[in-house]
Amino acid sequence: DKLFGEKKFCDKFGFKYDEFRINMENVDSMRFKVESFDKNALGQRELVDVKTVLQELTGELLIDEANNKSGKKSYSEYPKFISTRPSYIYYDKKQIFNSVYPRETFYVTLEPFEIDSLDNISTQGLKFDGTFTSAGIFRDLNEAIKVQPDYSLGFTDDTPEAGLAAYGKGTFTNTISLSNKGLRGWGDLEYLNSLATSDEFFFFPDSTNGIANTYEITAQVTGPETPHVMGNKVFLHWEPKNDVLYTTSKETPFAMYDAVGMSATGTLAHSPTDLKGSGLLQFLDAETRSKDYLFRNREFSSPKLAFKVRANSEAPWGFAVENARGEVDFDKEVGDFYLNDPADYFSFPDNQYICYMDYAHWLIPEKALNVKK
Repeated sequence: DKLFGEKKFCDKFGFKYDEFRINMENVDSMRFKVESFDKNALGQRELVDVKTVLQELTGELLIDEANNKSGKKSYSEYPKFISTRPSYIYYDKKQIFNSVYPRETFYVTLEPFEIDSLDNISTQGLKFDGTFTSAGIFRDLNEAIKVQPDYSLGFTDDTPEAGLAAYGKGTFTNTISLSNKGLRGWGDLEYLNSLATSDEFFFFPDSTNGIANTYEITAQVTGPETPHVMGNKVFLHWEPKNDVLYTTSKETPFAMYDAVGMSATGTLAHSPTDLKGSGLLQFLDAETRSKDYLFRNREFSSPKLAFKVRANSEAPWGFAVENARGEVDFDKEVGDFYLNDPADYFSFPDNQYICYMDYAHWLIPEKALNVKK
């Protein structure tokens, strides 16, 4: 056995003098140095540590030609390492998103390989044939594993034209990349009747995060019933195992219900059963706030919301309620609001008046409200 510090490097090795090679079984890891991508101030390429190690190797280290033990002649292909069994790359370091990628299910399997010129490996020449297993994010992928811009080992590759099934619940199309920056993608993410486009999605075993440059839910009257939604620069968080995709407005609100002209600031939760949400809705000279909306194709509702409305965008608020069950139907052009607490009231802020009624009926075209007990 050979020890470096307290870490065992190889369980068993044997030196064959005649062949001038070392047989190495169960090698703990193999590390590399490569030339930097960029030149320094002196125009030189410095040697840089590759930030990924190969693990669980078995193979042979060929020191030199068997008849050149004295090193009298120079053979540029030596020293040479020949891997005789599959080896592995893992991405479970703490600095990679706090070890979010478990080595049991997220790894690259390298085919047996041969590397020559170990004392002079080129950055571009360090390449392995591997199979990427992604903890169920995508199907297993056969990839050429190379040094990435962050000096870790990984790959950057385009998806098939039809995209890759993601988590068995959606489809990702364009480019994916694996490195110490994690499993990333730039392109289109389709889920149910929604489409998100981003310069950088981060794929994790249980979720996907990213800033979507554009996000759209197409209008749908069945399975699930949804309005048309458009968003720009929204934060996206997808939980495939829970079958729900969350999007949160950042710089600009969502645009919803087309001609209604609704602006929605907050979070949407899209699932196979419904489209829910929370936040502020502004539409037709009215506003609602709620932590629990249900959006349908041409209506929305909430078991608890605050609602206020005015005659026009310049007018003071004419009617308000703080705690009501509400439903707004854009086809019928009405809204209905029921107080959740009999002790509450409806208010008319511009008139500085309150009334203890239980129910309000909003006639949208008429800009009128009828209240009753």
